Amino acid sequence: MRGVKHTMDRLLLGILNSDKPVSVKKTVVAKIAAASKGAQPPESVASVLRSSLMFVVDGETESMMVLSQPVFVDWASNHQGLFVEFFTEAIASDLLQSRRRRPLGVVWIIDFSLGLIRRNDLATYTRLCHAVARRASCFVSYSIADFELVKSFCSLLLEHRECVPQDDSLHTFVTVLLRAVSRFSIPTEPVAVNHFVVEVPSIIGKLLREIWSCDNDVVANTLQTIFDIVTEQSSTESMSSLGAVIQFIPDILMRSTLQSKACDASLSDETALLALSRMLDMLCWPSTNNIDAWIITFMRGLASVHRYSVLMCIAGSKVDQVCA
Repeated sequence: MRGVKHTMDRLLLGILNSDKPVSVKKTVVAKIAAASKGAQPPESVASVLRSSLMFVVDGETESMMVLSQPVFVDWASNHQGLFVEFFTEAIASDLLQSRRRRPLGVVWIIDFSLGLIRRNDLATYTRLCHAVARRASCFVSYSIADFELVKSFCSLLLEHRECVPQDDSLHTFVTVLLRAVSRFSIPTEPVAVNHFVVEVPSIIGKLLREIWSCDNDVVANTLQTIFDIVTEQSSTESMSSLGAVIQFIPDILMRSTLQSKACDASLSDETALLALSRMLDMLCWPSTNNIDAWIITFMRGLASVHRYSVLMCIAGSKVDQVCA
């Protein structure tokens, strides 16, 4: 019997790599998942967990990822004590800092694993969360323009708040996250557009709002990052999606920073015009709020130092948009 148990991971490898019909694969995979019930040797549990995890994060096809998930869930759930020993900080760190075929599978694995371990061992859960926090910026930067991936990772951080980076790492994470948001490609299919409009502010924006509400230093760093993005001459970023999250920056700090920027003698007319133009681009997106206050504050600041040429140029270049 012990020899049979040891073949479960090899059986999983064989069926998922085979050319059998999906229906046959599902039947065999269901039997492998069901085999997790009852006593199992620790080495067998670890082998099946390791194999199913690899298919979830590195499967050649999406079908491999999907079929492996119930195996991982059942073998982990039915051997929770062994799973706490199996899912180490080293595994979590490796998943997040190495490029994988299925990065969404990485997020799924970590989210499920943290949830299961949280119910069994809070000390281990905390250590794992800190390991995730240390690799958060690295993970987002790998697929910086992937909306689904960044959104899913932010959902994970909202569910497991201890995974949010701290101190200097938090500054880096927010910068990387803002760069990611600014590079999202807006979908073309109507249903996907609706999800995009709702989820950018409600998931990514929610996470950033929580961070900004707790740390003024991060807000100051954020405002500088945003100004850098909107004044980059070669920037091809999506100003619309950026506007959907930066609306949550605390109002007082936003106003004081923009006023200071507008009055800065080193700010060229060309740069000021570019910043205003891109703020107006943000205003066009349906899920943005408060960006009008950004524009008004910046324009008032420019007027206070008599930079009327910039205001005349923006009025001329954006007259149709402003009137609309």
